[in-house]
Amino acid sequence: MKEQIIEINEESHQIYGAPKITEILQKTGHRISLRTVSKYMKEEGIKAHYIKPYTTTTRDSDFSNKLNNVLKGDFTPTKPDAV
Repeated sequence: MKEQIIEINEESHQIYGAPKITEILQKTGHRISLRTVSKYMKEEGIKAHYIKPYTTTTRDSDFSNKLNNVLKGDFTPTKPDAV
């Protein structure tokens, strides 16, 4: 059983944790609990690695060129809501 847990862990690139590995083993016909899988993973020194989702930190540098000048330099409108 431990060999299968190690194999599933390697196939998932060390991403899957005990719940996912338990689910895969149960789908293949094995009767095993989450606690047992997590205990075997701890014995073998296997841990799931969390992969942080990619976030965009830099925006388009051409953004300021796409802005429209709504006031067109006229900062003294004749009446409210004229601009």
